[in-house]
Amino acid sequence: MPETPSELDFQDLLDRAVTIPVEAVGGAGKPYWFHSQEDFPYFLARIDNLGWDLEESAEMDVYEFDIVVRHISGNRTAGIPGEAEGKFYEQLPAILAAFLSSDLLQSTTYPTAPDWLESIELQPGVRMTVIDASAIGGGLQIGTDYTLRCRARLDNYQTYE
Repeated sequence: MPETPSELDFQDLLDRAVTIPVEAVGGAGKPYWFHSQEDFPYFLARIDNLGWDLEESAEMDVYEFDIVVRHISGNRTAGIPGEAEGKFYEQLPAILAAFLSSDLLQSTTYPTAPDWLESIELQPGVRMTVIDASAIGGGLQIGTDYTLRCRARLDNYQTYE
């Protein structure tokens, strides 16, 4: 069994999480949250709901957290009425299939899973919504958030001299 690292690598997980939908439908992936751009679709990611159980084992720490991936398919008022919504619904099946088939955030770009990542589960509740990105220059946009519930186990071996 591979050695478990002693630190969570959140940046690697965010990179992986935005790569999965980009490989499925194209567009751009940004492994951060506060961003807006004119080319669609694009995907953003953040860590949310971080919790831990440091008492589960003398040798291992268990962490549970969400990776939230935001999918922006277009500006609400751009183009023909309904066009951005139509693009959202065109992209949705491929994105859902990509997340559901990626066991541990694996993809063409990231063929192997992090050794310390134990499970990932796409949470229900995906729905189209209007996202107000005007504070960062994006205006009203059509999109959704996908929530990936993650569980990780890390070594906590103590060494004494």
